[in-house]
Amino acid sequence: MHVALLNTLYPPVMRGGAERSVETLASLLRDSGVRVSIITCGVETIARQVDVHHLPMPHRNPWSAELRPMGKVIWHARDITNPVQAKRVAALLRTLRPDIVHTHNLAGIGVGAWREARSLRIPVVHTLRDYYLMCLRSTLYSKGAVCHNRCLSCSTVSRPRQVYADAEVGTVIGISEHILNRHVDCGYFGRVSRRLVIRNPNVSAPSSGAMASTNEAVATRNQAVVYVGQLTPEKGVHVLAQAFLDAGNPKGRLYIAGQGPPEYQRRLDEIVRGDNRVRFLGRMPWQEAMALGEIVAVPSLWEEPFGRVVAEASSMGRYVLFSDIGGLPEAAMVSEAAGEAVMAGSVHAWSCALNRAMRGERKPAVKTNAAVLSSEETVLQEHLKAYRELMRRGT
Repeated sequence: MHVALLNTLYPPVMRGGAERSVETLASLLRDSGVRVSIITCGVETIARQVDVHHLPMPHRNPWSAELRPMGKVIWHARDITNPVQAKRVAALLRTLRPDIVHTHNLAGIGVGAWREARSLRIPVVHTLRDYYLMCLRSTLYSKGAVCHNRCLSCSTVSRPRQVYADAEVGTVIGISEHILNRHVDCGYFGRVSRRLVIRNPNVSAPSSGAMASTNEAVATRNQAVVYVGQLTPEKGVHVLAQAFLDAGNPKGRLYIAGQGPPEYQRRLDEIVRGDNRVRFLGRMPWQEAMALGEIVAVPSLWEEPFGRVVAEASSMGRYVLFSDIGGLPEAAMVSEAAGEAVMAGSVHAWSCALNRAMRGERKPAVKTNAAVLSSEETVLQEHLKAYRELMRRGT
């Protein structure tokens, strides 16, 4: 079997968890004897032990801080179906001749790639890892709130994507029940008979060396809170910072590992005001960041499709405080994380939860059989089963 995986970016070029998840899937497939080809955008790099084909960005990088508002409008208009990139994908597919095209995040590639694959009689599987098909920002989050009803601009731009999703995709996979249901409830994949939930595989616990790589916080680790991720408004880091300060624990520490736009960093600096209990670490490996504290906070304000950080924290035995929206509660359940769901966006609720955790008042993990369902072997076999069934049915 030969599978072509399409994703906007691929390691070592990364923006978030999607790139790591696609890399993990590629590795599992390759180790099982499947031939894997990667089609991705961005700077050409050398990937590890996998066949990678790079597409040029047909227009300016949408995540660039230098891109002005009108430039973003033009970018999104071109990216609705992205015919230029679709033709490049078609040329690669004619050369590679895969048995399955499996798409993931499609910003910069476009849903036109689905139609090109189908025209070549190659079945298409799509995994939902964000809200790109529904939302210009891919987050369903705007003006400080979750978008329960889509705005006119998102509805207009996403309509062609919805049509393509119904007509061109053979099997759709959600990385959580939440993200799959969110799309189906909005009318997506209405004609797709095969809808599956295959969650990201559980994260293996890091080596003892990674766990002990940082010793400076050993004395205060039990009262140290760690945030790992992008520093953007929808991630709720400002809520966490204010809640930590309001908790007023003189022995507490807050470590923030990540990067983001300068204007949001300034907002965080204004909240913290030089308090030496709060440290901004910049981008660093999650294992090293989580070695600094026993408590990991995931204060997202948007509906995370899954919540990889929750699973990573659980693999290290960390106590996890997470927002009670989106796929985060599902991620906590599947990874059997010890922790507590906290009201999203409530500084008071987060302050109380942080106080309880730093005082040692912690809820135990709830043991279920869900972790078995997200083992690497189970995730691999579920994908192989989906591929084989689609190949038997045809496009």
